[in-house]
Amino acid sequence: MLESVFVYGLLTLVMVVCGSVAARREPEYVGNSGLFVKNDRFVEPEIAVIIAAFTFVFGCRYGVGVDYFRYLFSYQYGMNERYEFLFRSVSNLMLAHNLHYSIYFSFWAFLQIVLLLYAFRNYRFIFPYLLLYIIIGNYFMSMVNIIRQQLAALIFLCSIQFIDEKKIVNYLICIFLASMFHRSALLMVVMYPILRYRDDWFQNVGLQLILLFAAVFLSFRFDLVTQFIGKPFAWFASTFGFERYRVAVLGNETLDDTSRFGANTGMGIFVSLFKCLPIILLSKPLKMFYHSSFFNMLYSMWFVRVFTNYALGTSVILNRPFVFFTDIGLVMLSFFTYYCFKSKKSGLLLLGTAMIAVNLIMFLFVVSNGKVTTTEYTFFWQH
Repeated sequence: MLESVFVYGLLTLVMVVCGSVAARREPEYVGNSGLFVKNDRFVEPEIAVIIAAFTFVFGCRYGVGVDYFRYLFSYQYGMNERYEFLFRSVSNLMLAHNLHYSIYFSFWAFLQIVLLLYAFRNYRFIFPYLLLYIIIGNYFMSMVNIIRQQLAALIFLCSIQFIDEKKIVNYLICIFLASMFHRSALLMVVMYPILRYRDDWFQNVGLQLILLFAAVFLSFRFDLVTQFIGKPFAWFASTFGFERYRVAVLGNETLDDTSRFGANTGMGIFVSLFKCLPIILLSKPLKMFYHSSFFNMLYSMWFVRVFTNYALGTSVILNRPFVFFTDIGLVMLSFFTYYCFKSKKSGLLLLGTAMIAVNLIMFLFVVSNGKVTTTEYTFFWQH
């Protein structure tokens, strides 16, 4: 555990310090598009350090992540047709040149952090919190586990600006590129007309609270969920290559317990409620503060992810289509924390501090159980 805390802690320190430098380099500007930072130059020295540090740590890891050894095996023995074209081609090209697997994992980590930072290059005032929550919010775990879908999700994150700018061709090019890493990205085509029609789908706080607690109720009644989504999921599984995950019985679309990893109950449900309830309750002043359709779009997708996170329980499989909105949780936490500290109000300052503290406690809990959660960090040269 000590090595894990040291490595993750040092990485977090380096990234947050550099993120703070990046945030202070350019002042915030309030324009017609809301609160943003205008800086045409993306790669500054501090950004390069962040990218290098993240790439090194997650490129040189060994055994971190549930899917680590599956990706390692697939790389060392060659990717087959089951993998999407671009991901397979790059992987097999590296293998053909006998590149060490640390370079393989470093390349994907490099792409992930570059895409994330680039997506919010004009909102770099949230970089310190964004880079903090990647680690203490445990978002790095999805980045090291579902590498292909995370790459696709981050490309989608970069494409949201094109919805705001009404550039449908650019958006579709991004979605096509994302589908070359994970074919389920094609589902995101529908987000263009949905978000162009209305950027803010959840304006009523009361309605959001009703939906939230309805989702919490459904997390205890997973049987009702499976009865409702059985057929749509069966179609999704067969269309997007998840047939091997489908445990539905045609005619009585129920998913058995093998599709779940425990109920969405216990202390975790209260912690996750603490993370989302303040954002919902303060959603109106948040939207007024950022005053942009881009932020409204992010909020709409964030709330959908919050709802499905509860309603679909801890089913990894059923949650797969909504992975594209998972990173927005990281982003929304960052926007919210920035808002709290920027307000200078004692109540909000306390709330922002509490949000960081709760995430930190949960991170330490996860890392302390590193062998179970596969977060125990070791370098590849230690094996």
